[in-house]
Amino acid sequence: MRADPPDGAAHVPAISTRRLALPPRFHDTGHLNLETGARRRGGRRVSLLQDLAARRAAFEREAPRDRVSLYEGAIEDLRRSGLLDVALSAGQAAPDFTLPDAQGDKVRFADVIAKGPVVVTFYRGGWCPYCNLQLRAYQQALPRIRDLGGELLAISPQLPDRSKETAAAGNLAFPVLSDVGNVVAADYGLVFELPPQLREAYARNGIELPQINGETRWRLPVPGTFVIGPDGRVLMSYVDADYRNRLDPEEILNVLKDLSDERAPEPRPGAAQGERA
Repeated sequence: MRADPPDGAAHVPAISTRRLALPPRFHDTGHLNLETGARRRGGRRVSLLQDLAARRAAFEREAPRDRVSLYEGAIEDLRRSGLLDVALSAGQAAPDFTLPDAQGDKVRFADVIAKGPVVVTFYRGGWCPYCNLQLRAYQQALPRIRDLGGELLAISPQLPDRSKETAAAGNLAFPVLSDVGNVVAADYGLVFELPPQLREAYARNGIELPQINGETRWRLPVPGTFVIGPDGRVLMSYVDADYRNRLDPEEILNVLKDLSDERAPEPRPGAAQGERA
């Protein structure tokens, strides 16, 4: 059994740090509630953001300097590539798709969005510790997402058997979908091809993406999370150049709460307080 490589299991660069603009009725508060999606470590609560920061610090402390420089340089290269400009943004219509889940059942986006808002998150794969931290934090937030009428779909380019392993390892109760060939990720504007030096670094760490993903090309999606309203329009789009950063569950819940409040029926004019309609 292969242990996680010290570089955080193949540090794939992501697209330039950006939180895409929200429609006017939503806003980015600029701060995160670190208690959302938090777990306990040594009797204290630990958030997703704290877990991600700890993982990053450990890698930078333990990894060879040339490896750290390689990954940091790749992030900067992708940040300057312009890929961010084609990522799906707030206000745009989310593409429909049908993908297999970890059990092999087909999940159609149109069927899910017909029931309420949907959170679609693209992750690199179960080999990535940052992705696993994110998925587990989202699992902890899942009851609140569903209480607000939402559903969560996680998508990676892994083969279905790999997605099944990811779902089982994280005890994930939401659909974990396989986008073999990165077809859906391309529709969301997230796909990039790894340069030769990153392919070599990944291969040295045992991360053979063609075998994991079932395609010959070394391609991945930039990690991104999209909150999509019942009308199929993107309410919030989060894509970050640094794959070590992920959207905190609190921000997702804030958008869903705003949407829930907006959709709640207003009191009937003239009705007394406490009167039943």
